[in-house]
Amino acid sequence: VFDCSRLYKLDLQKAKIESYEADPERFEFMIADAGTMDLHEMLYENNTEKVNIIRNRYTEGNYQCFAYFDKLNGRFAYTRWVCKNQFYSEAMKQQILLKPDELLTLDSYTSPQYRKQGLHKTMNFQMLDWLKQNTDYCYVYMIIMCFMPHLEKIVRKIGYKPVKTVFSKK
Repeated sequence: VFDCSRLYKLDLQKAKIESYEADPERFEFMIADAGTMDLHEMLYENNTEKVNIIRNRYTEGNYQCFAYFDKLNGRFAYTRWVCKNQFYSEAMKQQILLKPDELLTLDSYTSPQYRKQGLHKTMNFQMLDWLKQNTDYCYVYMIIMCFMPHLEKIVRKIGYKPVKTVFSKK
């Protein structure tokens, strides 16, 4: 059995990021922080394991979370995480060391009631636009598992380029 994953890299400064935004009357784009733990708990329906991972991420300070807050229901509809500095990738079976001007996008989660509303697509663009406008980051990385080729379409449209593919025996 082989695992296969591909690392993609986006030059944030050269990227032409389309202006997408989730319905602004319904959803507020925000940077989540430790003060929003109650919203994370609602999003993950008190899944203790996931909530503990999020608490650790905020404590460690190596991560940042972007979210869509549903103004009508008072809860997170979607979250997207990025990592700074370093991250051990189970998918690539290696430690990824990031330079100060680099980020790695990580997991995202859409609450079941909000799926199929385009939040993942809009967050990809809105998060990258925010990073480009408000930070000094130059490069954003993303790992895509080869058995999820449907994810490559939007990634390539945004401007990510494949860096390398890693195969490892299990």
